[in-house]
Amino acid sequence: RLIRANEHIKMNRAFGTQELNDVLEAALKREPEFKTKKSFAPSGLGYSGSCPRYWHYAFKGAMFESNADALAVQNMDQGSAAGERIAKYFDKAGLLVTAELPVRHDNPPIFGYIDAIIEWKGEEVVVEVKTCGSGNWNKRVLTNSVPEYQMAQLLMYMYITDHEKGFFFTENKDTNEVFVLPVKMNDEKRAMVESWMEWMRTVKANTELPTRPFTKSSMQCKGCAVRAECWEGKTGGSVNGTDPNPGTVTLEVLNLS
Repeated sequence: RLIRANEHIKMNRAFGTQELNDVLEAALKREPEFKTKKSFAPSGLGYSGSCPRYWHYAFKGAMFESNADALAVQNMDQGSAAGERIAKYFDKAGLLVTAELPVRHDNPPIFGYIDAIIEWKGEEVVVEVKTCGSGNWNKRVLTNSVPEYQMAQLLMYMYITDHEKGFFFTENKDTNEVFVLPVKMNDEKRAMVESWMEWMRTVKANTELPTRPFTKSSMQCKGCAVRAECWEGKTGGSVNGTDPNPGTVTLEVLNLS
């Protein structure tokens, strides 16, 4: 539930907190929508974004369905708002060079937005803003790291815009504390980005339906926006089951390590 209240209290029942919750949850619900992707997104390379079959459907055109509940949608909206808010802080401090910078690359086609670029100690530095709860935030501080797919996002932005330095500005949503993780481009990281781009070129050039690299119960599939179309008609096991769209070509999953 989006709204929590003591429903047993007479005033709350009379006010209609449950009805208010239902109205707001309905407003936040994301309806299925047919989409055709034109480019890869640096922010979307984790989980289902590592699957070549997902991108085949995305570039061909498919019905995208979100399984995010109201709380998940609200969390995503808070993350987007945080980027704008923190960019204003950098601007007030006299450090901001630009915010919400569109980033484009032709081959492979890539499009996204850099949260901010600031000038720090005589250099332009790419800023990637993230927010998370205390559990994940404490883990990042203790391990001095971020998830691989988020690191890939920042490195992709740094590579395309030819910046040597960047950092994660991760805000704890519970306490507003901030964890900063500096990132410096080097030959090893540059080679990694180039390998990811080569994977994208292969996936984009492919015209055949790839086989499924994941099981239906995997985390990559559970949150996939084209899951319904990908698994449509698939029944039973490998011997007696039916599968109208098994795929005709096997492509590698994107490896961000």
